[in-house]
Amino acid sequence: MRIPPYHWWRTVFFLIPAISVYTLVLGAASIVSSLFDSSGYFAHGCARAWSWLILKTTGVRVTVEGLDRITPGTTYVFVSNHQSIYDTPVVFASLPYQIRIIAKASLARFPVLGWHLRRGGHLFVDRKHPDRAGILKRWRALVSEGLSLIIYAEGGRSMDGRAGRFKAR
Repeated sequence: MRIPPYHWWRTVFFLIPAISVYTLVLGAASIVSSLFDSSGYFAHGCARAWSWLILKTTGVRVTVEGLDRITPGTTYVFVSNHQSIYDTPVVFASLPYQIRIIAKASLARFPVLGWHLRRGGHLFVDRKHPDRAGILKRWRALVSEGLSLIIYAEGGRSMDGRAGRFKAR
């Protein structure tokens, strides 16, 4: 399949620079805010703004159904598949909750991203030893603070566009 030149130029000269600016500015604001706001609420607001900007800039339209069945003020564990790079922006832009991600431990080793996630209160799971770091204790603590959680049950993005098997850990 050949990509029309317009899309290539648009991606290289508009989308990539715009998303890079969103990521740098909001990521920096989020990390700096974590020095003063240990709750991660401001960082979550940065993630929601980043998500909304990415969806708007790339022209992705999202329709959310079922929010009327959720009780405000209740904490939830949301489970999502992981089909594309848009999953996280869609989740953060669409769910009207303070949410934290339960992510694989390898993400914590990425410079800047790992710092951002850790300082924002997100949880990491070592798949070989899922409770070694006390994940269940930290999970309960977050829920007791009124935070909802998101789990990408497949454990990673789909390489072929089909839903993968849910990870047991």
